[in-house]
Amino acid sequence: MRKSESMTAPCPFCASEHTEIVEVDLGKWMVECLDCQTTGPIDTSPALAEARWNHRQLYPGTGREVRRYS
Repeated sequence: MRKSESMTAPCPFCASEHTEIVEVDLGKWMVECLDCQTTGPIDTSPALAEARWNHRQLYPGTGREVRRYS
């Protein structure tokens, strides 16, 4: 999935916006932070994996505003 097609929230640990949705197995998807290599919950579609990632909150020490994407 191309980044322009999604509304992926920043990484909840490092606040990086360098994330991508990757297929980790046949029909299994997750969001991965390209800076700190944090991975999100695995789900059965890119949209579901992205939604689960987006409901996580940013780590408080990042100084970044907590944004929710729905």
